Amino acid sequence: MLTQSACALPAHQRHLTEKENQRVTKKVDAIRRKVEKVKKAEKAERRAWLHQQEANGEEVNEDEIEQSDVDDVEDYMFTDCTVTTKLSAKKDLPYRADRLPLAATTNKGCRNTDETPPLVVPSGDDRDDDDEPVVIRRHVPKANVTRIMIEDNVDAVTITLSAFKKCRRDDDNDNGSDGKRDGPMQPKYQKGSDRSSHPRAKDFDDATQEVLTIAIAIFRCMVSMKASFPDTSTFEIEMVQQAWKKACEQTGLNVIVMTTLIKMITKRTSHVRGELKTKVCGIIQSFYDFRSGKNKSTISRNCQHTEDLKDGYSFVYEDSATKKGLYKSEIIQMVINDMWFANKHDEGVRYHGYFNPMPVVTIALVLTAVECGIDEWAAGIKEDVPFTAASYKEVYQAHLHCLHDFEKHTINYGILRKRCNLWHGNARFHSGAELISKTTVPALDVSAFEAAIREWEESETDDSDNEAVSGMEGA
Repeated sequence: MLTQSACALPAHQRHLTEKENQRVTKKVDAIRRKVEKVKKAEKAERRAWLHQQEANGEEVNEDEIEQSDVDDVEDYMFTDCTVTTKLSAKKDLPYRADRLPLAATTNKGCRNTDETPPLVVPSGDDRDDDDEPVVIRRHVPKANVTRIMIEDNVDAVTITLSAFKKCRRDDDNDNGSDGKRDGPMQPKYQKGSDRSSHPRAKDFDDATQEVLTIAIAIFRCMVSMKASFPDTSTFEIEMVQQAWKKACEQTGLNVIVMTTLIKMITKRTSHVRGELKTKVCGIIQSFYDFRSGKNKSTISRNCQHTEDLKDGYSFVYEDSATKKGLYKSEIIQMVINDMWFANKHDEGVRYHGYFNPMPVVTIALVLTAVECGIDEWAAGIKEDVPFTAASYKEVYQAHLHCLHDFEKHTINYGILRKRCNLWHGNARFHSGAELISKTTVPALDVSAFEAAIREWEESETDDSDNEAVSGMEGA
């Protein structure tokens, strides 16, 4: 009721709001400036006419000419103008402990010295005795610094004594033992110019970058063949330490793995899963013939097709309709090729020891990613489904359990082991790399070394006999 009565008041009885007040003020100022502009134009025209009359020799009132000249000067003079600014709310200044001013302390003079700091009295030229009292200023001693000459051809540099001692200690440590560093190397980290909040490999020194690159590649392989969904962070850190140790052995560098490096490497666990899911999503639609569209028939078909593929793990069979060819589905080989054997420089080729034969854990991870790709079509339209440990760790364990049961049940035939060898062989052929037998078998075997030893012994015997015969002839 109060609001309605307030709105019912006439316009001249209501208080203007801040915005309305500004609008009215601007309007009044605009009208005033327009009137002043017209007046200035009239004065200028009148002034020009008077000067023209004076130039023509006609009689002109001198007072009027002087008044017009004064008006001309006043038109270009500065005048006061009230500018109405928009009111702003008061801001609460945040409390910052590190911005508090230091407490005032009384200077106690120089320590460990009997000298009294000199007094400086302003000269008579700099002060007026009648106006100001004499103010005695005392030189405040500066911090304890040492001025040291560093080489003869370099200017003196002012540094603190403690900093100089620290530099000397660092130089002694760096140059000790004939320039050789004993023990492990400490990684050197320097934040980049872009001030990124997350550390990156290029922020470390060259030695650390070299070890880190190889350690990440080894860790990715270990995640793929050991623990794609680690049970604990402790086990994950153990894998990082193993990968770092192997990287140091491979590079010949002994670099300490710090906490920051461990965090950078452990992030690759989720990266591997995300990359694998991306590879699978590029194959699922065309391989299982999912159709795009929003009509009811297409959506209904995709939903039914998803249920049929997941019923009894039909998607792991070569023929999902008849359920024949267990673990012979071509999509398994396709995902392996794209993920680890895309070319002859891929991880599966460079670190073939982790994938020869293809680990059962890796096959379980591939099947879990394929099931995640199928789940994206469960609603009839493709929807993104995150491939996270919380959602698919149990699915992964179920696939791993089925693979182990299949291996135990067919152990006399070695079906799964042969399949794993076949998957690796086909993947390596797909990458374009040479066969392992051609790259790892040495050109000389042990028999060649044994024959060389026998030849050496025979030659030594012949040389000793020749020396004995020559000695007898000389006698």
